Amino acid sequence: MTDFQSQVAALKSPGAAKGRTHAPLPPAAFAVHGAGLESYTIQIGNTVFADSPATLTRVAPELEGLQGIRFSRAESAAGRLPPIEFSCAVPVRVLVGFFQANGAEWLKAPSLETDASAADRGGAEPLIVNGAIFDGLPPVNVHAFDYAAGRHTLEVRGTGSFVVLGVVTQDQR
Repeated sequence: MTDFQSQVAALKSPGAAKGRTHAPLPPAAFAVHGAGLESYTIQIGNTVFADSPATLTRVAPELEGLQGIRFSRAESAAGRLPPIEFSCAVPVRVLVGFFQANGAEWLKAPSLETDASAADRGGAEPLIVNGAIFDGLPPVNVHAFDYAAGRHTLEVRGTGSFVVLGVVTQDQR
């Protein structure tokens, strides 16, 4: 019964359950291209948006130390975010966080029920549930999207706020 309770606690609150010892995922090297975009380190206390004071208060151990991509929350919520372009020398998996909230200001996670191509790059199912918690914002489920080596534009369908929580090599599960 104690193990069951610790597993439930782990799902509700990343890193909070006793005995949870997931190691951080090793980062993949990448470069960000475009105005208003910058990389940042995934760690408690860091802000994830260029124009919001919301900081990370909890993060899944697997994500700690990865490099995310910071951009404007207001622009993403309004659907005016310029394309997020990046380049990588090896095939990568981009970790995108979708806020667990309803409303037009939040980008919805891909759904095979409404978009037949939602799983073209993976990402239809969450990789980490409640992977990040921010002060003043809803919790985030983390999805992974695969990209080959080269220069790419991050493909997210729809409008609303989301976060980029890291880039790892495709061989990381």
